[in-house]
Amino acid sequence: MGWDAKGNQMILFGGRAKGLFGERVLKDTWIFNLEDRTWRKFATDSNPPPRLAPGLVFDPDSNQLILFGGLGDNQRFGDTWILDLENGSWEEISPPVSPSPRSDMGMALDVDQRKALLFGGYCQEFEREKCSETWIFDLESRTWIEIDTEDSPPITYGLRLVFEPGSQRFLQWGGHMAGIKDNVFQSLGYADQLWSFSFTEGNWITSPYQAAATPRARYWHHLVSDPTTAEIILYGGDGGQGFLDDTWIYDSQSNQWRLVQTSNAPPPRIIGATAFDENLGQLILFGGVGEDFYVYQDTWIYSVTLSTWEQIFP
Repeated sequence: MGWDAKGNQMILFGGRAKGLFGERVLKDTWIFNLEDRTWRKFATDSNPPPRLAPGLVFDPDSNQLILFGGLGDNQRFGDTWILDLENGSWEEISPPVSPSPRSDMGMALDVDQRKALLFGGYCQEFEREKCSETWIFDLESRTWIEIDTEDSPPITYGLRLVFEPGSQRFLQWGGHMAGIKDNVFQSLGYADQLWSFSFTEGNWITSPYQAAATPRARYWHHLVSDPTTAEIILYGGDGGQGFLDDTWIYDSQSNQWRLVQTSNAPPPRIIGATAFDENLGQLILFGGVGEDFYVYQDTWIYSVTLSTWEQIFP
């Protein structure tokens, strides 16, 4: 889901209906109006094939949504699509090179430089090692560029990646890590390190936190950046011992986490869609999957000012 500041709306694409496994994958586009808090289906031409867990960013300069990859009924995609909100049409583009097919990756946009960063994901079984690559999508030239970094996070899927305008860096947190042992991919558990990447340095950097209170390691969580406060908001996910419903704030200036005490958080869940409304300082959350694999159709708002959750639909 992406945030359109000019239209004061959220744009949602795809997902899976009813269940996490074996159910219908979607290719519809929906708009959430932030003024009247209502959803409406957005009619589009030439939709991408149905999928869930793609990489997705919204470019305010061109009023376009950029989508990469995702998981279909029986395959992972490596295609790149652009939705033009002005004419309501999807266009598949064919860059000379692009990341390998994958889903559940991290993808975020530097609006000023009009470049998106992509890392990680769940690649196809015979090329899992390719999900350790770092890629940049240049919106001006519509091309993908692979970045050779000295260091990087482990191969990770179900991670979240955001951009922090104040420090001009991307931040990645969480995910399910994997590594190669005896030529076989094995789980390395869940991540709780915070990695940063900047175009200036061209490398991934991590450093220990300044406080003992930190969120439990997890994946398939929600993470958004609030550029007005230089803070990152974390909600939910799978911590390995059940799904979570906790809300945490990371202050990038102090390098510290704090737990938000709220009595009205959404029920525990994984996946779903989130985006941050900079105009009103609020996180918008739609859907997700509960521990019983029940698929939620609810919409929630987290207010940064009030530190409270509010369910607004249904």
